[in-house]
Amino acid sequence: MSAYAPNSPRGGARRRSVGRFACARRELRRLALVHGDYALARVKLALQRLQALLNRIELGVHLIAGLLGTAMLRVHEGILSEQRSESQ
Repeated sequence: MSAYAPNSPRGGARRRSVGRFACARRELRRLALVHGDYALARVKLALQRLQALLNRIELGVHLIAGLLGTAMLRVHEGILSEQRSESQ
């Protein structure tokens, strides 16, 4: 009898072994998916933190631009009002 023949006494052991390997492969795939999900969650959290930092920077830039803009308006408004009074 051949060791590879389906009727051999080892045939059942071989099928069980193949079944165990298939089960192990499925478990490894599930484990890889879970770890992939955890990795994505960590990346997402890091990106959210960076987005919050960028939002604060953007707000700061807008506030500074607004303050500078109003200061510039005050300066120019003073200059323009002086010219108007001189020309009148």
